Amino acid sequence: MLIILCYKYIYSTKDNVVIKNMVHISYNKPCIPFLITFCYIVFLFSLPIFADTSSLRFEQLKTESGLPQNGVLTILQDRHGFIWLGTYNGLARYDGYNFKVYKSSKSDPHSISANKIFSIVEDRTGVIWAGTRKGGLNRFSPQSGKFQHYRHNVNDPGSLSSDSVSNVYVDQTGTLWVGTVGGGLNRFNPRTGKFQHYRTLAKDPESLSSDNVSSIYEDKTGTLWVGTRGGGLNRFNPKTEKFQRYHHDINDPKSLSSDYVRSIYEDQTGTLWVGTLGGLNRFIPNTGKFQHYRHDANDSQSLSNDKVTSIFEDRSGTLWVGTIGGLNLFTPKTGKFQHIRFDVKESDDLFANRILSLYEDFSGSIWVGTGGGGLIHFNPKPDLFKHYRHDTNDSQSLSNDKVTSLFEDRSGALWIGTLGGGLNRFNKRTGKNRHYLNDTNDPASLSSNAVSSIVEDQTGMLWIGTIAKGLNSLNPNTGKFHRYLHDINDPESLSSNRISSIFKDISGTLWVGTQGNGLNRFSSKTGKFQRYLHNDNDPDSLSSKYVRSIFEDQTGTLWIGTDNGLDKFIPQTDTFQHYQNDTNNLNSLSNDSVLSIYKDKTGILWVGTDGGGLNKFDKDLGTFLSYKKSDGLPNNTVYEILEDKQGNLWLSTNQGISRFSPMNEKFKNYDMGDGLQVRQHGLSAAFKTKTGEMLFGGNNGFNRFYPENITDDTQIPRVVITEMLLLNKPVTIHEPGPSSKSSGFYLKQAVHLTSNIVLTHLDNVIAFEFSALHFRNPKKNQYAYQLEGWDKDWVITDYKNRRATYTNLPAGKYILRVKASNSNGYWNSTGTSLSISVLPAPWKSWWAYTLYILVLGSLLLVFIRNQKNKVRYEHLQNLKLEKLVIDRTAELKNKNVELQQSIDDFKTLKNVLPICSYCKKIKDEENSWEQMESYISTHTDTNFSHGICPECVVKVREEWGLSKK
Repeated sequence: MLIILCYKYIYSTKDNVVIKNMVHISYNKPCIPFLITFCYIVFLFSLPIFADTSSLRFEQLKTESGLPQNGVLTILQDRHGFIWLGTYNGLARYDGYNFKVYKSSKSDPHSISANKIFSIVEDRTGVIWAGTRKGGLNRFSPQSGKFQHYRHNVNDPGSLSSDSVSNVYVDQTGTLWVGTVGGGLNRFNPRTGKFQHYRTLAKDPESLSSDNVSSIYEDKTGTLWVGTRGGGLNRFNPKTEKFQRYHHDINDPKSLSSDYVRSIYEDQTGTLWVGTLGGLNRFIPNTGKFQHYRHDANDSQSLSNDKVTSIFEDRSGTLWVGTIGGLNLFTPKTGKFQHIRFDVKESDDLFANRILSLYEDFSGSIWVGTGGGGLIHFNPKPDLFKHYRHDTNDSQSLSNDKVTSLFEDRSGALWIGTLGGGLNRFNKRTGKNRHYLNDTNDPASLSSNAVSSIVEDQTGMLWIGTIAKGLNSLNPNTGKFHRYLHDINDPESLSSNRISSIFKDISGTLWVGTQGNGLNRFSSKTGKFQRYLHNDNDPDSLSSKYVRSIFEDQTGTLWIGTDNGLDKFIPQTDTFQHYQNDTNNLNSLSNDSVLSIYKDKTGILWVGTDGGGLNKFDKDLGTFLSYKKSDGLPNNTVYEILEDKQGNLWLSTNQGISRFSPMNEKFKNYDMGDGLQVRQHGLSAAFKTKTGEMLFGGNNGFNRFYPENITDDTQIPRVVITEMLLLNKPVTIHEPGPSSKSSGFYLKQAVHLTSNIVLTHLDNVIAFEFSALHFRNPKKNQYAYQLEGWDKDWVITDYKNRRATYTNLPAGKYILRVKASNSNGYWNSTGTSLSISVLPAPWKSWWAYTLYILVLGSLLLVFIRNQKNKVRYEHLQNLKLEKLVIDRTAELKNKNVELQQSIDDFKTLKNVLPICSYCKKIKDEENSWEQMESYISTHTDTNFSHGICPECVVKVREEWGLSKK
């Protein structure tokens, strides 16, 4: 019952909800704190998601982001997670980062037939159907990336009845229904590719009431409802093919409010809602009558505009009603509307709040198509980081966006110091501020509008430090300020008017740090200041003139953060012990610029630095353990430190706020995408209230939140490969590759539907782009990819580098695996994968190597055969030579015998052996004369004559021309 009361209370606000672009929604209705807190805790489970709308942001996507046109007529999320948008100038597919646009092209018969897209729907097979103006119906195959056209043909009675398609709808049986302008209703037969027409017949009251169909919807019972332009509403029974008409009757206040029906929707309770140009209608089936909801200028909780364009119910049961005059959240039980107006730049205001289409995606995020303001996307759950800032239209808003200090006094009032806007007293219940500003004519006013720090003493007096005009005390009851300024002639005055920090210790003593002249201890009894200054000649003095932070630990020890290290104050001697960075000591303070000091509930002292990250200080050992960006901290500048009930530390940095768990040493980082007011936060601009609520300020206001309510989005994203590139050019489907240098590779179907590809050695530069189709703060989605068979480890990357590139992959088989996380770090570990085969170069292929082996084998066989023939030939030659040697040896033996016989005969010769002096031969010409002469001369006493033999005489005569005589 209490939950219901909370629901009714929050939804009974009379003021509009205004969505701030990437910031917040603000409304003026006072809310009871405990009621808000209770509802805030339980709303996720028991209330509509808009139970708290005080901090809702949106993202606006326009042509500058890649949207083909700023008028978005229809929205769809397909089964893979892509967002499809029909615009006045083309069809677009969005992956969270980029738009892939499809437009009509006369040179491409497979492009979409027309650019004005009225309706999109996905059928059971994953085919996208798009209805166009003057281009008929288009069937888009995600596999081929091609469009098939269905047009009206006057010579074909089975063709589409009109080329102006206003609505496309797939019913529970998978039947495709097509509404047209001028051609009535069509039912498509996918087997024949023909259309059955349902048109208005003048003499048939059970026919369609008008040929101008504007909307189609099927309820839970299978009844088809058809809205028309000027013909009212039709209830169609597919079994009987009869229509029952519902018209506007000026004499019947319970009839349809207008005959121009723009949208039809059935909610979870079975109630049918009909949006017309005459308001919203609730159908009462028992009576066939309608209950009307219209705009009432005198009722801020009525419908914002009577021209209702779209209706849908989100998963929490909230009814969303889009009109040309803004977006509405409707509570049927109360009949009240809560207006949501998108706070965009003035030039976009009219168009951004002209709602044409609404859609809820898988994650529960809302998509709004506008009539000129582009696409608006937001998470309907309110941001847990509530944001407050200056509003020029609200005199009681924060006086200035540059928040420098925050403080909650004993009464629970919140005090906010700004840079240029003075001091604010914030009422948590109303969200309004009372401003305290400098008045040059009033010495009892704040001395300066540049406030640096705030603290409260034990008497309830507030102390306000300013950046250049000293210290102020404020009596909250009287609103009067008393100033404490530096007096050059008074050594017991404030040492400098530039106040950087104020701290009240456990004894009630006030300590004031300055920018340039040390530390001050203030005595409230005497109104005097004791100074602690830096002295170059005194090593026990304050380490620097610039005091940045002051803190007292549980032992009463005072710690001073300066721009030259951390100082421990020794009260007994009024001296300081210094802890500073030592480049040769890893256990020293990581950076000497100390911005913040905090003691956690376990007694550990934590030190935030400007450039050195976070330090954990061991006071006993005097050592520091640092945590930096490399450890998960978003930035190495830590401005302020707060601790929640679970012992987690919340750190403000130059890159948002980080939650650090000392137990597991893990960081969880939050930035503007999570609802924070700005990336860079301010020094001293943090405070934890008595209830545990944390406040962090910066250059764009401040945030309030309860740490225990900061929950994560645990829905894991769908991961797809969105693009394949060869030589840095997108690969087409069923067409040659993009470069003549490539092998002519093409995709057989869209890459996100492809399971494996085969590349050649020419495809030596390949790349794949991917996306996590989770649209809540997609810039914080993380990615990891690995090419199995090549990458040894996973490559971790962010949204800016969603591309895996590989060059000159060796031939082989690989698997590209991609996984991703949502913005809260919840990973889809399965992700997606693509098998890749790289073929070797032709000269390195298996058949090439087979050929090489065959050729080498053949050459080897020829060589072996030749060697065998050579050996055989040489053997035969050797045999012949042996025979010749044998024969010659035998012949020589015979000759020797004969010669020996001749020699024996020569030995017996006693007279002269005649020899021819001309031919030098003896008559026996079997041997040469020299051999014979030598032998005979050696072995006998025979002499030789050297005449000329008769034969030579004849020869000589003939040669010399002598007569025979």
